[in-house]
Amino acid sequence: MEAAHRRRAGDRSGDGGSSASIPKHLANQNQVLKWLQDFSDKVEERAKGAATELNGLLDEAGALDLDMKTAMISFDNLTRQSADCCKCDFNCRKFQMKIVCI
Repeated sequence: MEAAHRRRAGDRSGDGGSSASIPKHLANQNQVLKWLQDFSDKVEERAKGAATELNGLLDEAGALDLDMKTAMISFDNLTRQSADCCKCDFNCRKFQMKIVCI
Protein backbone atom coordinates (compact mmCIF):
# COMPACT_ATOMS: atom_id res chain seq x y z
CA MET A 1 0.00 0.00 0.00
CA GLU A 2 2.86 2.41 0.77
CA ALA A 3 4.47 1.71 -2.64
CA ALA A 4 1.16 2.44 -4.37
CA HIS A 5 0.87 5.68 -2.46
CA ARG A 6 4.40 6.72 -3.60
CA ARG A 7 3.53 5.98 -7.24
CA ARG A 8 0.38 8.07 -7.00
CA ALA A 9 2.35 10.93 -5.48
CA GLY A 10 4.66 10.95 -8.51
CA ASP A 11 7.75 9.44 -6.87
CA ARG A 12 9.21 7.18 -9.55
CA SER A 13 12.38 6.26 -7.72
CA GLY A 14 10.57 4.13 -5.18
CA ASP A 15 12.83 5.32 -2.40
CA GLY A 16 10.30 7.52 -0.69
CA GLY A 17 11.71 10.73 -2.15
CA SER A 18 15.12 10.44 -0.55
CA SER A 19 17.36 13.47 -0.69
CA ALA A 20 19.97 11.51 -2.70
CA SER A 21 18.05 12.07 -5.95
CA ILE A 22 18.09 15.87 -5.58
CA PRO A 23 21.91 16.21 -5.60
CA LYS A 24 22.08 13.78 -8.53
CA HIS A 25 19.52 15.85 -10.43
CA LEU A 26 21.39 19.07 -9.64
CA ALA A 27 24.70 17.49 -10.70
CA ASN A 28 23.12 16.49 -14.03
CA GLN A 29 21.76 20.01 -14.51
CA ASN A 30 25.15 21.50 -13.72
CA GLN A 31 26.82 19.17 -16.21
CA VAL A 32 24.35 20.17 -18.93
CA LEU A 33 24.88 23.85 -18.13
CA LYS A 34 28.66 23.35 -18.33
CA TRP A 35 28.34 21.65 -21.74
CA LEU A 36 26.10 24.46 -22.98
CA GLN A 37 28.54 27.11 -21.74
CA ASP A 38 31.47 25.33 -23.42
CA PHE A 39 29.48 25.05 -26.65
CA SER A 40 28.51 28.71 -26.45
CA ASP A 41 32.14 29.74 -25.91
CA LYS A 42 33.28 27.70 -28.92
CA VAL A 43 30.54 29.17 -31.14
CA GLU A 44 31.46 32.69 -30.02
CA GLU A 45 35.15 32.06 -30.72
CA ARG A 46 34.37 30.73 -34.21
CA ALA A 47 32.08 33.69 -34.90
CA LYS A 48 34.83 36.13 -33.92
CA GLY A 49 37.29 34.32 -36.19
CA ALA A 50 34.82 34.38 -39.07
CA ALA A 51 34.15 38.09 -38.53
CA THR A 52 37.88 38.83 -38.56
CA GLU A 53 38.35 36.86 -41.77
CA LEU A 54 35.36 38.54 -43.40
CA ASN A 55 36.64 42.00 -42.46
CA GLY A 56 40.01 41.09 -43.99
CA LEU A 57 38.32 39.99 -47.20
CA LEU A 58 36.30 43.20 -47.32
CA ASP A 59 39.50 45.22 -46.91
CA GLU A 60 41.13 43.28 -49.75
CA ALA A 61 38.07 43.78 -51.96
CA GLY A 62 38.15 47.52 -51.25
CA ALA A 63 41.84 47.69 -52.14
CA LEU A 64 41.21 45.72 -55.34
CA ASP A 65 38.34 48.02 -56.25
CA LEU A 66 40.59 51.04 -55.77
CA ASP A 67 43.33 49.40 -57.89
CA MET A 68 40.85 48.71 -60.69
CA LYS A 69 39.52 52.28 -60.63
CA THR A 70 43.06 53.64 -60.71
CA ALA A 71 43.95 51.34 -63.60
CA MET A 72 40.89 52.43 -65.56
CA ILE A 73 41.69 56.11 -64.99
CA SER A 74 45.30 55.55 -66.04
CA PHE A 75 44.20 53.61 -69.12
CA ASP A 76 41.69 56.33 -70.00
CA ASN A 77 44.38 59.01 -69.63
CA LEU A 78 46.76 56.96 -71.72
CA THR A 79 44.28 56.53 -74.55
CA ARG A 80 43.55 60.26 -74.54
CA GLN A 81 47.26 61.08 -74.68
CA SER A 82 47.92 58.48 -77.37
CA ALA A 83 45.42 60.15 -79.67
CA ASP A 84 47.74 63.15 -79.79
CA CYS A 85 50.86 61.21 -80.76
CA CYS A 86 51.68 59.61 -84.06
CA LYS A 87 53.36 56.48 -82.64
CA CYS A 88 53.62 55.15 -79.11
CA ASP A 89 54.49 51.78 -77.68
CA PHE A 90 53.41 51.03 -74.13
CA ASN A 91 53.74 47.79 -72.17
CA CYS A 92 51.15 47.43 -69.45
CA ARG A 93 52.74 45.06 -66.93
CA LYS A 94 49.74 45.01 -64.64
CA PHE A 95 47.42 43.55 -67.29
CA GLN A 96 50.21 41.89 -69.34
CA MET A 97 49.35 43.52 -72.64
CA LYS A 98 50.99 45.78 -75.15
CA ILE A 99 49.32 48.95 -76.35
CA VAL A 100 50.39 50.23 -79.74
CA CYS A 101 49.13 53.46 -81.23
CA ILE A 102 49.44 54.28 -84.91
